[in-house]
Amino acid sequence: MDILQNSLGQRLARFLDRPLFPWKKLIIGFSVAQYLFEGFLSIRQYRVLQKAKPPAVLEKEVTQDVFDKSQAYGRAKAKFELINGLWGQVQNLAFIHFDVLPKLWSWAGSLLLRFAPARFTGEISQSIVFVLSFIVIHQILSLPGSIYHTFFLEEKFGFNKQTPKLFITDMIKSNLLAFVLAPPILAGFLSIVQKTGNQFFYYLWLFGAGLQVFMITVYPIAILPLFNKLSPLQPGELKDGVEALAKKLKFPLHELYAIDGSKRSAHSNAYFFGLPWKKHIVIYDTLIEKSETEEVVAVLAHELGHWSLGHTTRLFGISQLHFFYIFALFSVFINNHSLYADFGFLTEHPIIVGFILFSDALAPMDMIIKLLMNILSRRYEFQADAFARGLGYNAELARSLIKLQIQNLSTMEADWMFANYHFSHPILSERLKALNWQSTEKVAADEKKDKEAAAVHRRAADAAGLNGLFSRLLDRQLKVSPPPSHFESIPVSAQTRPLTPPDRNQILLFSPDPPPVHPCVLGHQAQLRLPPVGPPARAARGLHARLGRGGRRGGGGGGRRAQERHHGAPRAGRRHADPVRPAQHAAEEQPADPEAEARVPEPDTDQDRAEAAQEEDCQGAQEAVHLNETVEGRQA
Repeated sequence: MDILQNSLGQRLARFLDRPLFPWKKLIIGFSVAQYLFEGFLSIRQYRVLQKAKPPAVLEKEVTQDVFDKSQAYGRAKAKFELINGLWGQVQNLAFIHFDVLPKLWSWAGSLLLRFAPARFTGEISQSIVFVLSFIVIHQILSLPGSIYHTFFLEEKFGFNKQTPKLFITDMIKSNLLAFVLAPPILAGFLSIVQKTGNQFFYYLWLFGAGLQVFMITVYPIAILPLFNKLSPLQPGELKDGVEALAKKLKFPLHELYAIDGSKRSAHSNAYFFGLPWKKHIVIYDTLIEKSETEEVVAVLAHELGHWSLGHTTRLFGISQLHFFYIFALFSVFINNHSLYADFGFLTEHPIIVGFILFSDALAPMDMIIKLLMNILSRRYEFQADAFARGLGYNAELARSLIKLQIQNLSTMEADWMFANYHFSHPILSERLKALNWQSTEKVAADEKKDKEAAAVHRRAADAAGLNGLFSRLLDRQLKVSPPPSHFESIPVSAQTRPLTPPDRNQILLFSPDPPPVHPCVLGHQAQLRLPPVGPPARAARGLHARLGRGGRRGGGGGGRRAQERHHGAPRAGRRHADPVRPAQHAAEEQPADPEAEARVPEPDTDQDRAEAAQEEDCQGAQEAVHLNETVEGRQA
């Protein structure tokens, strides 16, 4: 078998290693062709995003306003991706035309000769400096696009929660993490290739599989806490429901966590990770806040369906085959003199450079594999939906999908070619049809409850000392609402997440201590006991499994109720005091008087509005204290 493999590999290597073979032109052609093809698909999708009416299956589910916002968000993202892709093409062509790779390689060697001891001047050390330099250059060149996407595009649609300070901090942490992890991984990779001969791809494959398992174990312990806070899910109806589901399915649940995803993102997410015998479930605070308990459990029924149906195991196996195929093909290219020479490496053949060029040459095959994997992934999503439906969560899953679609302004209709190439999840209309969903009433977000949630966040922000501008920003974010919307479990192979984290936020949903007393009631003797509150989040992104992608993602009305249940509040139907918004509840219980409302003067200026809002906040907080004292007195 080895003789046959060696013979085939040598023949293929000789066929590809031809003098004066135009590798540079070929790779440029692949790159430009891929951009043009994806641009063609984006134009097809852009036409769909110009439609004025929602799909028939969603006509009873979403308002025209929500559909219009979703279409506008999709068009804005499509324009950005086209322009950002063009910028990437310019970079790629410039790197090739000006021979940046050989110049950067020579610079890395000169730097080591000048500043490093003699023992650090070999190919491995030079490769590490080369790759780290490449990372920094790429970070700088991609910075304008990242800034625009975060602070302009996502900000415009109310999803951005990242401050410039947090953006810079994340970038620094990500780069430091890359500088820590890249050297040992690169050293191991290059040492295996150098020391194991022509069969290096076997050992490289084993190294990659071991690295994946290691990262699965280490990521939640050492890497994730650098960007997010994981808190054990507190006792309550949600925790009981998830644990009962896990027990029913014999899922090896070790711990349930809530993550402060709202620190950066208004998008919702849920996933599980861990080794086969020890799994952890993570739920974003945004999902808890915006969904009913039963809907969150339905989401996790879908996620655990992937595990129960063996999807994660199969995807892990497929990823290992993919790695083996890549490393085996690389063994054919590693000594390709014509490839190196055409890119300016006439005397040196660095392994890492060969791997980069080989990856570029593999682009057409990667497009085909991406298409096939998306087809398989969409099939698995339908199966997981059917699994949750079989457990009795059909209505809850459908409602949750619709809410997330509205909150995330996700794509509601897609061109079939664009969807097949880009989407790893079916679009909402396809999933609702598969669930045989029949609507009896709109599941769309409740605007009044969104306003209540916005007021809660504003008061929490005021109590924390944040300025009025940030409070108004929260109001606006809740009006437009959050991003990704299809559920996606994390295959074991994908649990080694990217170095750049998803998104985070500033006030934790499960903060250990209650927020400070509202400034308007500092004079009172009784303490105002507020439940921990977390603001909504911005846009989650990256290679992690999410609760949907609007194409790589307003507000839900049931979030506050889910949050109250999670914190042990009485169930709906019982009379109880809401310590956060007693004035609002009191107002809702009174019959409406249109004439009286007409007599209320409207604030004329921004100052009048600010004073009116402050007076309302103070009155609500004072009534909360009074109500709290009354309840405590009755209990006593």
